[in-house]
Amino acid sequence: MKNVIFYFGIIAFIAAIVYAELGDLHLTQDGNKIVWPSGTTGLFIDDTLLTVIVGPFLEGVGRTRHTAVGFGAGEGFDGDFTTSIGHNAGQKNTATLHTAIGSLAGLFNEGTKNTALGGESFNAFTKDTANAKDITSVEFADNQVTISGTHGFGADGTFRNLIATTTGLLPTGLDGLVQTWEIISSTILECKTDSFTDAGTGTHTLTPQFIYTNSTAVGYNAEPDAEKQVMLGDTNVTEVKTSGSLNAGGGLTLGGNIIIPDDGLIGSVSDTDAIQIASDGKTTFTQLGLFPTINLTENTDLLQVDGTTFLANDGTNNVFLGDDVFDNDSGASNVGIGFRAGKNNDTTGAGVEGERNVYIGANTGRGDAGGNTGHSNVGVGFAVLENNISGDRNFGLGYLALFANTTGNDNAALGSQSMSKNTMGIFNTAVGSESLLNNLVGNQNVCIGGFAGKSVVGNSIHRNTLVGYLTGRDLLTGGNNNSCFGYQNGENLTTGDFNVFLGNRAGRNQTTNSDLLIIDNQDRGSAAAELTDALIYGVFNATPASQSLRFNVGTTTWHNATHEDGDGGRANQLNFKGQQSGGEETTLARIEVSHDGAADDEKGKFVISVNDGNDADTPTDRFTILAGGKVGIGT
Repeated sequence: MKNVIFYFGIIAFIAAIVYAELGDLHLTQDGNKIVWPSGTTGLFIDDTLLTVIVGPFLEGVGRTRHTAVGFGAGEGFDGDFTTSIGHNAGQKNTATLHTAIGSLAGLFNEGTKNTALGGESFNAFTKDTANAKDITSVEFADNQVTISGTHGFGADGTFRNLIATTTGLLPTGLDGLVQTWEIISSTILECKTDSFTDAGTGTHTLTPQFIYTNSTAVGYNAEPDAEKQVMLGDTNVTEVKTSGSLNAGGGLTLGGNIIIPDDGLIGSVSDTDAIQIASDGKTTFTQLGLFPTINLTENTDLLQVDGTTFLANDGTNNVFLGDDVFDNDSGASNVGIGFRAGKNNDTTGAGVEGERNVYIGANTGRGDAGGNTGHSNVGVGFAVLENNISGDRNFGLGYLALFANTTGNDNAALGSQSMSKNTMGIFNTAVGSESLLNNLVGNQNVCIGGFAGKSVVGNSIHRNTLVGYLTGRDLLTGGNNNSCFGYQNGENLTTGDFNVFLGNRAGRNQTTNSDLLIIDNQDRGSAAAELTDALIYGVFNATPASQSLRFNVGTTTWHNATHEDGDGGRANQLNFKGQQSGGEETTLARIEVSHDGAADDEKGKFVISVNDGNDADTPTDRFTILAGGKVGIGT
């Protein structure tokens, strides 16, 4: 009885409101529906249902609390607690708790808790390709599809929304449309929304529709592509703008750029400004940056830029910074900084191959393409040790230093292109731009100064000590064991060896002479003039008697700095020695100049002494001239 009173109360209330404008209301035969005269609007009311439909599709409604407003809205829906507003909105929808507002919004959905706001939003289909069915020998009759095989779409009596593809034979009117099908049996599907009469056989792929849940689409043609997602518009939307703040409780992922105004700030929720970006792109960190502790004992990519690793630890106790750093084999205890630094490092071997290296600079220590097993090397600069294969304990600092080294060990090259052409030379030290540049396999050289020992391509020199700018610059193969100290010292020397040149431009004009001693500070203009005009010129020989020493001087002074007034004091001596056949060395003769008398005066005497055969190193005085002019012979 209470239900009857409730129904008539509602009917009377509605009739009182709308009668004047819409005319008579008609109560349908079943007594639970109020129909406008046009038959296009109504209220459906009973104990459990409260459904409002404004539009032409009143029949077949049997769901709970559904609201549909607009032409075609809610047609064929089978969901509960849904709202469809707009032309054809929410058609063929089996979703619950779904809201669709806008023309063609929210069609054919099975997901729950979705919101579609905007024309044609949320009406695309995401195919569940894992459940696609390839069906053959299909027969069409009475809106049913009979399949030779088991379709596996679900249990009998359930419904599916299906999409027909364009492959194979398709029934008329079905291509590209969404159809609602009822599963009659494991081999029969019946179309519920469209009819067809064509028959035939072919291969057809019928894919169940999958609809996301708890998603929101806002704007024309907005289509989420994941669950729990908010989609704003389609691909034609170029900007999303707000005059307020945009807060994200979780992560924020962007497919494009983040643009902030000039001198804009990036801060924390506590209003502390952390990063400031100026109009010229410069970035200022206003607070101390704290970064996670870097564990160098594990394999870790620590920093990547545009998909390329720029800071990483790969191996044991390694630190790498740059693209392709130690790309082949990381080894252990290595440091690589720069594009392709240590790229071809190779740890093949039983020892420390490929370990303990420090390579800093683009292509530095890159190594031969076949592998670089060198260890304990240090290279700093562009392409230092770039071609190394197995060289160990080398140190290179400067552009192209030790560039061509392959197997050379224990070399130190400091300066642009220093030892750049060395391949197998060992124990060389070169300091200065292009010092020892073209030496190939020469060993144990020390070259200090710009262009010192530079030579020309294809030569190898050994055991030279060259100190000074351009010193030994032209040495060729065979020019070994030279010692040159001073600016342009021995500059034109080519194949001469075992020379000692000391002083500014000393021996500069010598080319092939060997075993020379030249001490000078002048450019004498020719090799011959250096022998006759150099301050000191000498010739070395393994046989002492064959050696010679020449002083090109006008005056020679011997000075005894002892303060003494005794007889024979202040002596200056010139001794002449020799060796007997047995090897005994004696003084054969002596010339001595000393003080004459014991007074504090300037008197001197001159004495020549000769060994009488038994004097050893104290020859007997044989000729004396005293201060007073007296001359003594034999006494």
